[in-house]
Amino acid sequence: MFAGFICGCEQFIEVDSPETSLTDNSVFFSDETAESAIVGIYVEMVQSGSSFLSGEDSFTWLGSLSSDELTGFFNDDRKFFEHNQLSADNEFLLYQWRQLYSLIYSTNAILEGIAGSKAMTASGKTLLEGEAKFIRAFLYYYLVSFWGDVPLVITTDYEENALMHRSSSSKVYNQIIEDLIDAKRLLPKVSDAERTRPCRAAAKALLARVYLHIAEWKNAEAEAATIIDQKGIYSLEDDLNNVFRKDSREVIWQVQPVVSQINTWDGYRFILVGAPTRVVLKQDLINIFEVEDKRLASWVNSFENGDKSYYYPFKYKIRYLPVGQSAQEYMVVFRLAEQFLIRAEARVEMGDFDGARADLNVIRNRAGLSNIATVDEAVLRLAIQEERRRELFTESGHRWLDLKRTGQANSVLAPIKPDWQPTDQAYPIPLTEIERNPKLTQNEGY
Repeated sequence: MFAGFICGCEQFIEVDSPETSLTDNSVFFSDETAESAIVGIYVEMVQSGSSFLSGEDSFTWLGSLSSDELTGFFNDDRKFFEHNQLSADNEFLLYQWRQLYSLIYSTNAILEGIAGSKAMTASGKTLLEGEAKFIRAFLYYYLVSFWGDVPLVITTDYEENALMHRSSSSKVYNQIIEDLIDAKRLLPKVSDAERTRPCRAAAKALLARVYLHIAEWKNAEAEAATIIDQKGIYSLEDDLNNVFRKDSREVIWQVQPVVSQINTWDGYRFILVGAPTRVVLKQDLINIFEVEDKRLASWVNSFENGDKSYYYPFKYKIRYLPVGQSAQEYMVVFRLAEQFLIRAEARVEMGDFDGARADLNVIRNRAGLSNIATVDEAVLRLAIQEERRRELFTESGHRWLDLKRTGQANSVLAPIKPDWQPTDQAYPIPLTEIERNPKLTQNEGY
C-alpha cells in the first residue's frame, strides 16, 4: 500500500527533474500520510530478494563473497565479487548504487516535506525527522563503507545533484554522525513492541559501529555501553536458536517482512533444499569453530548430496511459510552481541584489557566456550577479531569491512585469491554514473 510513496527516480544524480510523489505537499498534509512515506522506505528494503539489505544481491552477500565467507555458483556478474575481479560496468554494483541513492533522495524529500509542512503536529515532525535522518545515515554507511568517497547528496535539488563531485570519506562520515546525533535526540527511547521502527538505541548502535570504523574508540565504547546497560530492554538470548526470531530480546532493530510466505530473503536464499546454485559457506569458515561452539550447531546447517556436504548459514531457520502462517522471523539489522564486540575492541585499543576480556567472554560463554585469559595485547586483539568472524558471519558484510578497516585484507585474501590486488578493497564507481556526470572520478585500480 506504500509503493506510491517510494521515489521512482533511480537515476536522480541526473539533470532531468525527478518525478516523485514525495515532492507533493499533500504527502505531508497529516502525520499519517507522512508516516506512510517513511514506512515505504522500509518496504523497499525488504520487498525483493535483491535489495541492498536482504537477499542475494545485498551487501551481506556481496561482502561475504568479496571476503572469505561464501563460495558462489553464479554464472552472472555476481561471480566477480568472489574473485575480486569487479569492473565498473558490473550490473549488481549499478543496481545497489542506484537503490541507495534513490532511497537517499526519498529521505531528503521527506525531511524537506516535514520542514515545510504546516499541517503535521510537532510530535509527528519530531518522530519522522528522527527516522529520516537515521535512515539517511544508514544508507550512507553502506555507500562509504563499500565505495569510499561518494557524492554527498542532502537535498532534492536535481540540478545541484546532477553534477556533484565525490566527497571525502571523512566528510561523509561526519554527515552520518551528525544525522545520528540528531536522530538520538529526536527518536523515542523505546521502539515498538516488535522493534521494527528505529528508536534511540538503533541510532546508538549505528553510531557505535561507525565510530569503530573510524577508530574513535572512546565514542564507540560509550555508545555501545549505553545499549548494553539497558538490561531491562535488551539482553542476549541464552538459546542461540532464538537470536533471529522476531521476538528476540537481543534485537535492537529489525525490518518486518512484506512478501507473503517469505520471512527473510536470507533464509529463503541461504537454506539449501538441493545441490547449491547460489552460495555455500567456505570450509575455512567452518574450520574456525571449535567443536564445542554452539554456534556451529545452531547457526550452520548442511545439505548432503551423495558423499558431498554443503554447509550454509542457518541463522534464519525458515525458508518458506505455509499459506496463512504468520511470520516468525524478521530481517535483523542490529543486535546486542555486536555491541559487546564493539566495546571489547574499543576497550583493548584504549588499554582496558580487563574490560575487553570481560565483554569478549560474554559472547564466548553464550556460545559454550571458555574464557579468554590472555594478558597479551596482540593476542587479545586477534581473539576479538576471530570472535567477530564467528559471531557475525554472513551479516551486513561485517567480515569484508573488518578485513579492510583492520588492515588485514591483503594478508588474508591475497593467499586465497589469485587475482587479488590491494585496490580491490574499494568497489568501482558504476561506469554509467561516471558517463552521466563528468565530475565523478573512478576509484584507483579500475
